Amino acid sequence: MTTGENLRVLVVEDDRDMAFTIRKLLAKQFSAQTDLALDIASARRFLSEKDYDIVTLDYQLPDGDGLSLLNEIVRAAGHARTIIITGHGDARIAAKAFKAGAAGYVVKGARMAAMLKDAIKKDLASIDPDEAQTSLAENREELELIAERDQDLFGLLMETSPVGICVIDNKGSLTYANRRAEEILGLKKDEITQRHYQDPLFEQTTVDGAPLPEEELPFSLIKATGEPVYDVRHGIQHPGRNRKIISVNAAPVIDAEGKFQGAIATFDDITVRVRDVEDLKKAQEELEIQETFFEKLFNAAPEAIVLHDNSDVVVDVNKEFTRMFGYSRHDAVGQHINDLLATQDFRSEAEGLSQQVIHGERVELETKRKRKDGMLIDVSILGAPIVHDGKQLGIYAIYRDITERKKAEEVRIRVTEEARMARNIQTNLLPKGNPKVAGYDIAGRNVPALNVGGDYYDFIFLDDHRMAIGLGDVSGKGLAASLVMANLQATIRGLALFDDDPKDCLEKANRLLFRSTDARTFVSLFYGILDVRQNTLRYANAGQVMPILFSQRGKRTLLRTRGIALGMKENAVYVEEEISLSPEDGLLIYSDGISEAMDDALEEFGEQRIQKVLLYNIKDTAGSLVEKLFAAIGAHVNNAPQSDDMTVVLLRRLA
Repeated sequence: MTTGENLRVLVVEDDRDMAFTIRKLLAKQFSAQTDLALDIASARRFLSEKDYDIVTLDYQLPDGDGLSLLNEIVRAAGHARTIIITGHGDARIAAKAFKAGAAGYVVKGARMAAMLKDAIKKDLASIDPDEAQTSLAENREELELIAERDQDLFGLLMETSPVGICVIDNKGSLTYANRRAEEILGLKKDEITQRHYQDPLFEQTTVDGAPLPEEELPFSLIKATGEPVYDVRHGIQHPGRNRKIISVNAAPVIDAEGKFQGAIATFDDITVRVRDVEDLKKAQEELEIQETFFEKLFNAAPEAIVLHDNSDVVVDVNKEFTRMFGYSRHDAVGQHINDLLATQDFRSEAEGLSQQVIHGERVELETKRKRKDGMLIDVSILGAPIVHDGKQLGIYAIYRDITERKKAEEVRIRVTEEARMARNIQTNLLPKGNPKVAGYDIAGRNVPALNVGGDYYDFIFLDDHRMAIGLGDVSGKGLAASLVMANLQATIRGLALFDDDPKDCLEKANRLLFRSTDARTFVSLFYGILDVRQNTLRYANAGQVMPILFSQRGKRTLLRTRGIALGMKENAVYVEEEISLSPEDGLLIYSDGISEAMDDALEEFGEQRIQKVLLYNIKDTAGSLVEKLFAAIGAHVNNAPQSDDMTVVLLRRLA
C-alpha cells in the first residue's frame, strides 16, 4: 500500500515516450495525479494555474535549460519539490542541480524507475530504515563520482606542472614521473620508473661533479629524518649526455599510522642559473613557481588546514578552512586558534590539546568547533608538530567537517530503535501458528517488504464452530504503521466478540479509525466468519484485493463484494455476502503485494499467475500451496527489490 495517495505531480518532459513511462510509474507506485508539459513555457502555465507536490523536470528542453525553471520554482515560495531527470550521469550536473535547490537527481536508463521512486519516497512522511540506508548509499555514489573527477583534475595538474615531479616508494624505487621530469632527465617514463633512485643510470654528483655520498641524497635525508628537504642542489650525469644541475624539494609520505611510505619530489634544471650569475633572478622565479605549486596543493586539499606557531597563533589557513569556518585568511592570521574556534564549553578541551601538540605530541579526536557565525559543527581534528633538525618550528592541524556523518548516525540509531520496537509489536500481533479447525486445512504467511511491514492477518475463535478471519493492509511502514495495526487488531477483536455481523463490524471499525487517525492513514481489510457446521463464510471487504474461490475441478471465482478502505470516509456503508464451501473447495485471501510483486522490468506477478499456481497445485495442502505461491513469486521477481508487504491466508475444506 503506497503512501503517496492524491500526490500531484507535474511531469516536464519533451520525449512523449519517456513522459508516458514516468507517468505510468507515478500512477502505479503512488496513485499520483499527473499533468504533462512538453516545454518550459507549458510548465510555467501549469505552475501558475495549479499547485503541485512534486515536479519531475527534464534537464534539456526545447526552449531552454531545465535549471532555469528549477530556479523559478525554488524562488516561488510554497511551490513543489523538484526532481531533475537527465540522460547524462554527470556529477557536475548533479552538483549544479542540488546547489540550485533540487530535491532529487535521477538518471534515465535501467535504474530510472528505482531512482525516481526512491527520490519521491524521501519526501513522504513514513520512516523507512532500509530506504534511509539506500538513500545514503546513492548519495555516497555521487560523491565518489565527484571525487573521481577531482582526482582526474589533480592528475592533469601533476602532468602539466612546470617542474619535474617524481614519486618514490619506501624502498627507494621510483613509481611515477611526470612529463617535465622526462624532459629534465632526458629519459622516457618507462626508463625512469621501477628503477631505484641510486640506479647507475642516475649518476648523482655534487654541483662541482664530485661523487655524492649516499647520505646526502634527498631521499636518504628524508628517510633518515622524516622531514622535508628544500633546494637540495646536485648534479646528475647520464652516460653520453651532458651533466645537469638540479634543485630538489622533497617531502615524506606518511600514512595514517605515522609510517613512512616514501617521498614526493619536485625538481628543476638549474644548470644555466648556477653557471651564469645573470640568470640568478630567473632561478628565483623558477623556485617561486615551485612554491606556488605547493601553495596550490595546500589550497586544493579537501580538508581545512591551519598552520600555527608554537604559541598557537595562526600563521596560515587554506581555502577549505575559510569555506568550513567562514574566516578569511585575513580574519584568521595573527589570531589565537582557540579564540577563533573554541566556545566556552570546549575551551578547556581545546587548550589541553594545544598544550599536547606544543610539547611535541600528535593528537586526534572528534569534537565540536564554532564557525564565524557562531554555529557549532561536528569536526574531526588531527594536530601535529612541525619539526626540522630536531627543532619544533610550528604546528599544523587538519579539520574535517563530520556534521552530516553525525546526523546520519543519529538517524540510523533512531530508525533502528523504532524499527526494533515496531517489529516487536508486529511479531506479537501475527498468529504464532496456523489454526486447527475440524474439517478444514488453513495456513497463513506474512513477508514484510522492510524490517516492519504494514500488512497483518488474524484468526479469532468466536465459539466452538465459528472462527473470524482478517487480512489487512495498513498504509505506511515503520512504527506508525505498526501502532495503527495494533489498534486495528484490538478494535476488530473487541468488536468480533459482541457482533457476529461482518458488515457491522467493518462499519464500526471504520468510524473508530476515521476519528482516531489523520487523513493519510487508511486500512484495507477483508473480514469474514467461517462457520464449520454450516460450511459457510460470511464476509465483508473494505478495499482489499478480491479473494479467489477455487474448487478441486479447477473452477475459480473472484469474490467481488467490496467497499472502500477503512478510515477514508466516516459513514461508509459496507455490504456482506455469504458463500458456501463444498468439499475440497478453497479460498485464497491475499494482499496487493502478492499480485503487484514486480521484476526488474516492472512487470507484475499478476492475478493470472496466482491462478496458475492454484491450478497446477490444486491437490496440495494449504501450507504447501502457500509455500509454492511464494516460490513462484520469488522466481518471477528474480532478486528485484520487494516494494510492498506480501500476506496470504488460504483455507480449504477437506473432503
